[in-house]
Amino acid sequence: MRPRRRWYALPAGILLGSLGVGSLVFWLVIRPLEHGEGTPLRILAAFVVLVIVVAAGFLTSFVAALVIAVRRSRARREALADLDG
Repeated sequence: MRPRRRWYALPAGILLGSLGVGSLVFWLVIRPLEHGEGTPLRILAAFVVLVIVVAAGFLTSFVAALVIAVRRSRARREALADLDG
Protein backbone atom coordinates (compact mmCIF):
# COMPACT_ATOMS: atom_id res chain seq x y z
CA MET A 1 0.00 0.00 0.00
CA ARG A 2 1.47 3.30 -1.07
CA PRO A 3 1.42 6.02 1.61
CA ARG A 4 -0.87 8.94 0.95
CA ARG A 5 0.59 12.33 0.19
CA ARG A 6 -0.21 13.73 3.62
CA TRP A 7 2.25 11.25 5.14
CA TYR A 8 5.11 13.01 3.37
CA ALA A 9 4.53 16.08 5.54
CA LEU A 10 4.76 14.08 8.77
CA PRO A 11 8.55 14.27 9.34
CA ALA A 12 8.62 18.02 8.74
CA GLY A 13 5.59 18.52 10.98
CA ILE A 14 7.18 16.54 13.79
CA LEU A 15 10.42 18.48 13.45
CA LEU A 16 8.69 21.87 13.42
CA GLY A 17 6.51 20.83 16.34
CA SER A 18 9.51 19.84 18.43
CA LEU A 19 11.22 23.12 17.62
CA GLY A 20 8.08 24.99 18.66
CA VAL A 21 7.62 23.06 21.90
CA GLY A 22 11.29 23.37 22.80
CA SER A 23 11.27 27.10 22.12
CA LEU A 24 8.08 27.56 24.14
CA VAL A 25 9.54 25.73 27.14
CA PHE A 26 12.75 27.75 26.86
CA TRP A 27 10.79 31.02 26.67
CA LEU A 28 8.61 30.11 29.66
CA VAL A 29 11.72 29.45 31.75
CA ILE A 30 13.61 32.54 30.57
CA ARG A 31 10.65 34.94 30.92
CA PRO A 32 10.93 35.43 34.73
CA LEU A 33 14.52 36.60 34.25
CA GLU A 34 13.18 39.89 32.87
CA HIS A 35 11.90 40.65 36.35
CA GLY A 36 15.13 39.74 38.11
CA GLU A 37 14.06 36.23 39.07
CA GLY A 38 15.79 32.99 38.20
CA THR A 39 19.39 31.82 38.17
CA PRO A 40 21.96 31.02 35.50
CA LEU A 41 21.56 27.34 36.40
CA ARG A 42 17.88 27.63 35.46
CA ILE A 43 18.89 29.04 32.06
CA LEU A 44 21.25 26.12 31.55
CA ALA A 45 18.54 23.64 32.50
CA ALA A 46 16.12 25.29 30.07
CA PHE A 47 18.71 25.11 27.30
CA VAL A 48 19.33 21.42 28.02
CA VAL A 49 15.58 20.76 27.84
CA LEU A 50 15.44 22.66 24.53
CA VAL A 51 18.26 20.56 23.08
CA ILE A 52 16.67 17.30 24.29
CA VAL A 53 13.25 18.17 22.85
CA VAL A 54 14.74 19.17 19.49
CA ALA A 55 16.92 16.04 19.38
CA ALA A 56 13.87 13.88 20.12
CA GLY A 57 12.05 15.67 17.29
CA PHE A 58 14.92 14.98 14.89
CA LEU A 59 14.97 11.30 15.84
CA THR A 60 11.21 10.96 15.57
CA SER A 61 11.11 12.68 12.18
CA PHE A 62 13.95 10.45 10.98
CA VAL A 63 12.02 7.34 12.04
CA ALA A 64 8.88 8.67 10.34
CA ALA A 65 10.84 9.26 7.13
CA LEU A 66 12.24 5.72 7.32
CA VAL A 67 8.77 4.25 7.77
CA ILE A 68 7.52 6.18 4.74
CA ALA A 69 10.51 5.01 2.67
CA VAL A 70 9.94 1.38 3.67
CA ARG A 71 6.25 1.60 2.81
CA ARG A 72 7.05 3.13 -0.61
CA SER A 73 9.65 0.47 -1.29
CA ARG A 74 7.25 -2.29 -0.31
CA ALA A 75 4.53 -0.82 -2.54
CA ARG A 76 6.95 -0.58 -5.45
CA ARG A 77 8.08 -4.17 -4.92
CA GLU A 78 4.47 -5.41 -4.82
CA ALA A 79 3.63 -3.48 -7.99
CA LEU A 80 6.60 -5.01 -9.81
CA ALA A 81 5.63 -8.47 -8.57
CA ASP A 82 2.09 -7.94 -9.90
CA LEU A 83 3.48 -6.95 -13.30
CA ASP A 84 5.68 -10.03 -13.44
CA GLY A 85 2.72 -12.23 -12.79
